[in-house]
Amino acid sequence: MKRPFLHLAIFLIIGLLSGQYTDFLPYTALLAVLIIGFRAFKNKNIVFLLPLASLVLGLTVSFLAVKDPVFENDTDVSVKCVVTNTNFTQGGRQRLFAKTSVIAENGGIKNTEAKILIYTPKGEFVHKGDIIFATGKSVSMEKPTVKGGFDMGKYIISKNLEGGMYAKKIYYMGNNGKVYFLDNLKEKLHNIYFEIFPEKEAQIVCAMVLGEGSLVSDDTREFYSSAGISHVLAVSGLHTAAICLAVRLIFKRILGKRKSAAAAMVFAALYAVFTGCAPSVVRAVIMVEIVLLADVLYRQGDTLNSLCAAVFFMALYNPFIIYDVGFLLSVSSVYACVLCGKIFEKEDTVLKKILSLAAVSFMVSVVTLPICAINFYTVSFAGVFANIFVIPLLMPLLLLAFVCGILGAVNINIGIFIGGSVYVILKIFEFVSFIAAKLPLANIHTGNLGLIFAFLYYILIILLVQNKISQFKTRILILADLAAVFVLLLGNRFIYHKNYMDFIDVGQGDCMVLRTYDGGVYVFDTGGYVSEGENTGEKIILPYLDYYGKSKVDALFISHPDNDHCGGAEEIIRGTKVENIVVADYPYEESELYSKIYSAAKDTKTDILYIKGGQSAEIGGECEILCLYPLYTEKTEISDNSGSLVLKIVCGEKSFLLTGDIGADDEKKLILLNAPIKCDVLKTAHHGSKYSTSDEFVEKVNADYAVISYGKNNRYGHPSAEVKQRLENNGIIIYETAVDGTITAETDGKTLKFYTSAKEEKKWRP
Repeated sequence: MKRPFLHLAIFLIIGLLSGQYTDFLPYTALLAVLIIGFRAFKNKNIVFLLPLASLVLGLTVSFLAVKDPVFENDTDVSVKCVVTNTNFTQGGRQRLFAKTSVIAENGGIKNTEAKILIYTPKGEFVHKGDIIFATGKSVSMEKPTVKGGFDMGKYIISKNLEGGMYAKKIYYMGNNGKVYFLDNLKEKLHNIYFEIFPEKEAQIVCAMVLGEGSLVSDDTREFYSSAGISHVLAVSGLHTAAICLAVRLIFKRILGKRKSAAAAMVFAALYAVFTGCAPSVVRAVIMVEIVLLADVLYRQGDTLNSLCAAVFFMALYNPFIIYDVGFLLSVSSVYACVLCGKIFEKEDTVLKKILSLAAVSFMVSVVTLPICAINFYTVSFAGVFANIFVIPLLMPLLLLAFVCGILGAVNINIGIFIGGSVYVILKIFEFVSFIAAKLPLANIHTGNLGLIFAFLYYILIILLVQNKISQFKTRILILADLAAVFVLLLGNRFIYHKNYMDFIDVGQGDCMVLRTYDGGVYVFDTGGYVSEGENTGEKIILPYLDYYGKSKVDALFISHPDNDHCGGAEEIIRGTKVENIVVADYPYEESELYSKIYSAAKDTKTDILYIKGGQSAEIGGECEILCLYPLYTEKTEISDNSGSLVLKIVCGEKSFLLTGDIGADDEKKLILLNAPIKCDVLKTAHHGSKYSTSDEFVEKVNADYAVISYGKNNRYGHPSAEVKQRLENNGIIIYETAVDGTITAETDGKTLKFYTSAKEEKKWRP
């Protein structure tokens, strides 16, 4: 069988997926058995039964890998454990990979061995091999209730872990006594790099060489990402291959072909441990080891077979690695290079080599496009240009950085001298990134195109590169089909005249987003904080906008300056293009939150509009926004909540009433003024507080549906049982964000449909 690992890897993954999604198991297994059995019978070759064995192996491993999480969601826990590995988050917290020996939860203590993830408090620093006692709260393994939200459960299982926790306190209990030479060397090099280079360059070098990507600032990361070369900031297969190639070239003249290959094999394994064994690095090391072993044994290597061997063994060890984005990008990038090796002949001139490198860069962008679109909601073609210059310079940069660090440990002046070359290369990267980011179509905001798109896309790519399909007309037809897939998926957003009102689950707070069929986006309030140090604007709303491919907000409405209504506004204003900020024409006392919002508006040159009751505006999607409240333009003695914007959004024959945090007295004023408060969907005031949503108001509103936005187990006791009873007595159907997750109301102007993202607890199944 040619390329045995290709078949083994494919059917192993089919088995893993079938085992994790049991609904498809009987059909998948039966279909595979029939196909493989037929081929084995037809060819009278038992070799064809190997894929069948791989499928069965995948099913078995998948079932055995499915485990219950060691913690309940969002509960107080304590653990005694030994730290097996560490790295840092972008927020500056340390991430610990640990093996527990004792777990305390809900008053019970049990001796349990489990692999878990621990996020340390800011300022805490723990070393590999430390024995610690940590107390805190377990992470939630539930799926995110907002589209685009970070899936912590999926992240944890992709790392082959059994749970996670946010530590509030960490107590040092000793060390396991093991000496970690490579880790000590890593720490030494880290300190030397920060002594040799300026802070920004030191962070980049540590990321490229040591795998400390979390040290890189958000600005630098965003700058490299806009140019399509953010991959150089994380140790990957590209780095591993470059380093191993450099080692082999250095030792080839001294040791010869076979011994230099053996030396590179040893170095590859050590480098994987040195950088923390990231999936992309492990994949590259397995590939490198197989290719180099072929040289040692005087055999011809096969890159695609080596790649599939790496995928096979890694997926066998960790069945959930197929959900790791870094792993998927790494594998698809190498596959793209393999395709280029098939399509383009080996070139001999400098110009042809440059063109060939450009072709490789382009093919990598093409093959990884669905993965980027589904996970990051953006595809970058700037990298096609930038990588032509960056990739050839990566190997000398890494080699010089290593030499710089090692010799710098002997004599810092020698390190500084060699570091000058590294600094120059980094400046070239910076210049190339600046140019690439300015190119037309450098970055395309796609939103999540979906798995169906990915499936069709890859089917067409495979058809396009098949050797049998060589006729020009046939390939043109396939390319036309590929373009059609894009047109259909992007175009269907605009051909259906439907508007969507999303009541987003932001915990204890309010956030509504109106998405009109013509592409308009209108945000009403922004919530506040998810947890300590986590802002709803950054963690929830911006990813939500990215998911739907929204690169700007037409208007951001802020009902009043309470944290649970506008705490995330500053991050939204700075994180995406906001055309207008709309606030109530009401004499609020000086507000720290509003000061931050106004400062962000000034920095981003965003207009601020002031509105009051009686004003209205037509917006996209054939909708209209009516401002019903507040009515005051002078300083009054009433509370700030009474200055909340009350807005009515009308889409055809259907309407939504957003009431901020107004109280019963404000509701009476609206009734006395005969304001047009009748609506189809009521967003209840003040998160269902008993001091709002009075009987008379509910009767006058005459809504069919009500949405109560509040946080689970909040300290205010929201929502009030009295309010829910009033709504039910009037025949109103109630939706609650703490129960139903994000609630979406779809309307074509005549009908209403509701969808929810109700939280579901999953057992290790993404």
